[in-house]
Amino acid sequence: MYCKDLTISHVVLRNSPFWTVHPYDCDGVEIHNVTITSPSNSPNTDGIDPDSTINVWIHDSNINSGDDIIAIKSGIDYCGRQYGKPSANILIENCVFGYGHGISIGSEMSGGVKNVTIRNIYADGTNAGPRLKSARGRGGYLSDIVFANITLNNITVGIVIDEYYENRPPTNATGTPIIDNITFLDIKGTATTAGQFNCLPESPCTKLDLENVSIKAKNGFSCEYADGVVVNVSPTSCINTTASFYGGF
Repeated sequence: MYCKDLTISHVVLRNSPFWTVHPYDCDGVEIHNVTITSPSNSPNTDGIDPDSTINVWIHDSNINSGDDIIAIKSGIDYCGRQYGKPSANILIENCVFGYGHGISIGSEMSGGVKNVTIRNIYADGTNAGPRLKSARGRGGYLSDIVFANITLNNITVGIVIDEYYENRPPTNATGTPIIDNITFLDIKGTATTAGQFNCLPESPCTKLDLENVSIKAKNGFSCEYADGVVVNVSPTSCINTTASFYGGF
């Protein structure tokens, strides 16, 4: 917590009882050449969770977990919004991910998450590939996020955006999350379902950019209130490409 210029490298971490690596409110974190393993049925054993943390570089690591492989966070609900420290300027690259819930951002993202690139990833047997999750009551925003050059093998759902992570009723504008300007570029592989984009009617996901996405799947894409641009995507995307973009924070 509250650290500056932290490096974690060349270690093996096994069987954590909860989130394995959790830098909170830090500035300048490098994590590399790390192996993290928890049983596949162990709840809440996330791999690496940067939380209200800036200037992060995670690379050349191997993670298997009982929950999220990665989960970028920034506080939860009212307390997260009041603390108001986003996670930002994060690069995750050149990693191999195995079983676990996904390459995730959220759901605790009430302070905001921005300027994130996740690239050059091989995911094998993960429940989801790129995964953005939030809920009514969280507030905050996910913005300026890029997933690029990701290979998926035997994934349950290839790409996920879920703003119904906790099935809550509509709330006021302050508690309504915003998802805007998200890019999925050069993503390929196999999955049971290609993708699910479940956004809120009161706050549609905007400026979603899918380019060169090819996922061989039994089931295609499903979409609710998801607007953006689609170029060379298979199977056929259901993203609404005719909407006027709005949003912001």
